[in-house]
Amino acid sequence: MSVARLIQDALRPYRPGIADDNAPDYVWWVRLFMDGAALMCGVVAVAQRFGTHPLLPTAGLIAIAMIPWVYDIAGKSTHWMALTLPTLIGAGAVAVIYPMEYDVALFLLVLLAGAVGAHDKLWQALAVTVKAAALMIVLATLGHIDGLAFLLPLLLVGLDVGVVMQYQQRQVVEQARMQAERQEQVLQEQRQQIAREVHDVIAHSLSVTMLHLTAARRSLEDDDADVDEALDALRDAEKQGRLAMADIRQTVGLLGQKPGKTETTPDTTDVPRLVQGFRDAGLDVSLQVHGEIEKVPATNGLSVFRIVQESLANVAKHQPDARADVLLDCRQKHPRLTITNTLPRSTAPASTGGSGIRGMRERAELLGGELFVGRRDGKWVVDLVLAHPGHDKKCGLEKIKTELLKPSTGAPDPVVGTP
Repeated sequence: MSVARLIQDALRPYRPGIADDNAPDYVWWVRLFMDGAALMCGVVAVAQRFGTHPLLPTAGLIAIAMIPWVYDIAGKSTHWMALTLPTLIGAGAVAVIYPMEYDVALFLLVLLAGAVGAHDKLWQALAVTVKAAALMIVLATLGHIDGLAFLLPLLLVGLDVGVVMQYQQRQVVEQARMQAERQEQVLQEQRQQIAREVHDVIAHSLSVTMLHLTAARRSLEDDDADVDEALDALRDAEKQGRLAMADIRQTVGLLGQKPGKTETTPDTTDVPRLVQGFRDAGLDVSLQVHGEIEKVPATNGLSVFRIVQESLANVAKHQPDARADVLLDCRQKHPRLTITNTLPRSTAPASTGGSGIRGMRERAELLGGELFVGRRDGKWVVDLVLAHPGHDKKCGLEKIKTELLKPSTGAPDPVVGTP
């Protein structure tokens, strides 16, 4: 164990005394250094008078001045007035009764101004400084001390150092608080990201698996049941389940990922494969891509993939017999993704909640894009307009927003395909 550690352990009970709850809390050695400097001045002031003045009375007066500093160094809270009065009385009395040239006892007043300035309110520090200055002026006027022109500026220096110390410490504490809040915010954002990823992966995998299981059930329910077809559907469901487990492991593995290490994540180039997977599972879905899909920025790719995944999973879950269309237009400055599906003829109550839509909206906000989810022209629509890197989000997006978010007229159709 290092010597520094031994010293810190020995001084662990010591904590800086504070006058009120709003006082800054310094590291343990700052207050210890200040109190130690005051004790050193007291010892030197007694030693100055050795051989010229009575030692015990001198030490007694200095001891009066040292009482609050010793009390403070023991880790007890010290009010600024309890620190001020004994110091002024003890230092002033020894200077009057046992005067010395270049009296070190008067340096206690300088340390007093600095200590109050470092731990208490500004008006309290100014009040202490004024009292100490008045005492010095009275002692100089009565001829008990010399060097007033040196002591008064030194007193102001002590006040200035204390006030600056308090300001800097408050800045440090505030920065530490903001850093802690920022870290908590980052952790919360990471948790939300993991939650979105896990939700999207599970929703997609279960929806595709259910499509395969539904196909197998229907095959077995027919009078002329095709066992081979049912077995193929069950194998596909099993395969999809295994893929889901792998995706979940990869997503959860992000929690323990080391800084700087990245994992391969899906992007817009994986959308065709995703749509084909739903199509193979029995969902009636088409895909149209306009422009070069590879030019969609990588920062947008994962969110585009997840929104397509979530939308088709909702269709497979709520309306597996519906027709779905996916349109990805990459020709504009602001790429656009539109997913539509037909609605049932029944008048089932609309669904407006769920974490799926909330997750899609959060992804759109992170990209600086605009997302519309709702009924339009008799169909359920998920419409995403992406902000293109290097362009102002308001350019183009605000023009599209009016049309994109225009409320529908007439009686609402039943909403199917929402979580």
